[in-house]
Amino acid sequence: MAVIEGTTGNDSLTGTISNDTIRGLAGNDRLVGRQGNDFLIGGEGNDTLEGGAGNDRLDGGTGDDSMIGGIGDDIYVVDSIGDIVVEAPGEGIDTVLASVTWELIGNKGDNVEHLELLGSEAINGTGNALDNTIRGNGGNNILDGRGGNDFLIGGGGNDQLIGGAGNDRLDGGTGDDSMIGGIGNDTYVVDSVGDTVVEALEAGIDTVLASVSWELIGNKGDNVENLELLGSNAINGTGNALNNTIRGNGGNNILDGQDGNDFLIGGGGNDQLFGGAGNDRLDGGTGDDSMIGGVGNDTYVVDSVGDTVVEALGAGIDTVLASVSWELIGNKGDNVENLELLGSNAINGAGNAIGNTIRGNGGSNILDGQGGNDFLFGGNGDDQLRGGIGNDRLDGGTGSDGFLFERDSFGVNTFADLGIDLITNFVSGQDYIGLDKSLFSEVPLIQPLDSQFATVMSDADAAISSGLIVYNSANGNLFYNQDGVAGGFGSGGHFATLASTPTITVSDFFVYSA
Repeated sequence: MAVIEGTTGNDSLTGTISNDTIRGLAGNDRLVGRQGNDFLIGGEGNDTLEGGAGNDRLDGGTGDDSMIGGIGDDIYVVDSIGDIVVEAPGEGIDTVLASVTWELIGNKGDNVEHLELLGSEAINGTGNALDNTIRGNGGNNILDGRGGNDFLIGGGGNDQLIGGAGNDRLDGGTGDDSMIGGIGNDTYVVDSVGDTVVEALEAGIDTVLASVSWELIGNKGDNVENLELLGSNAINGTGNALNNTIRGNGGNNILDGQDGNDFLIGGGGNDQLFGGAGNDRLDGGTGDDSMIGGVGNDTYVVDSVGDTVVEALGAGIDTVLASVSWELIGNKGDNVENLELLGSNAINGAGNAIGNTIRGNGGSNILDGQGGNDFLFGGNGDDQLRGGIGNDRLDGGTGSDGFLFERDSFGVNTFADLGIDLITNFVSGQDYIGLDKSLFSEVPLIQPLDSQFATVMSDADAAISSGLIVYNSANGNLFYNQDGVAGGFGSGGHFATLASTPTITVSDFFVYSA
């Protein structure tokens, strides 16, 4: 490593193949670093600095200096608008440090990637067609990325950041900053309620990252699609008329999608999510979250028994996706139509008074339709399905599944309340049909039923059969023949139909006291 110093005259100084420090001092000097990671300081005068190979630092000093970096990741220090920066394409990742307004254009660095403004004066920085990182100083700066995927950081002061074409990231830093993205998928970082975000309509899929409460409205981003809250403070986020994705942080947030088909994710904390108009997806994340869908076909993701789901009557066809046991009752979704259990844990799902579709998961579930004409699908696992009131469709899926006809607290008090359920995918010897003694009062609590079960070929024959549980193998209808061989079914009747008319036996039934 060599330290080489010139004189007060016009010097021509050349370094070694090692890492050299070369100072030109006064005069119009020519400094050549050659190989190695060199530090060239021109001093006074209009100097020419050539870094050569290596990661060099070129500081022309006072005067109008010409700096040529060469191969390597070079740093240029400029302090005069008359300075020149020459960097060939593909010769490294290079940086200009400027204490004057600077543009990385032409002989000012059109192949330089990074620009950083020094000091605290109100100076400006402009990029080029490359992917630039441009950093402001402590003053009020205008930073313009031009072409490329740029990263603009305002620093201190009230800055104006212009992304230009490309997928840019704009971070105003401290102060009240104005950020204009331009065409491309841009990201805005805001930390002051005085920041502004300007994005043209359909100029890309854009995102605001906010550490303060933020609304994507007006000059805060009325054409921005996505909003993410940073940190863990209890701040809030509001969308606009577009289809927004809004993510909360680690605190207790209020997220409001407004119009559009929005995706709201609460994150940590006990959050409130408002979908607004549109087909929204609301995921409270961890914590006990309150989710209010609004008009539209909304989807709610729940993972805590402390979550609440509020949906107005007739406001759309809505769905709860639950990784915990869930009932669509009261503030858990009494106006929600569909329920789907997630994962593979043995959790349970229950409907409400309207016609529900309830789907089990990969575990063994208990599904209860309650009121309405419901569709229950067990999925994998050994499931128990209770249709409840109404004419329900029951499909156990794979596994050994039970189809239960029993009294419940939702309104099944007598046999007549059961309706007529359609059982699909019944496998004799694997699945079973359970009969609650309080509804099938004449059927004895004995296993197997033996003479209490009969198979016939017509519904008329079922009405006069000696069996109490009668199966019409021609059409799959299943009857409770309460009065035996007397005409009709007494207080019993048709309570289920087995699709595809499978052959069944007395061993497919059991009677129990619920």
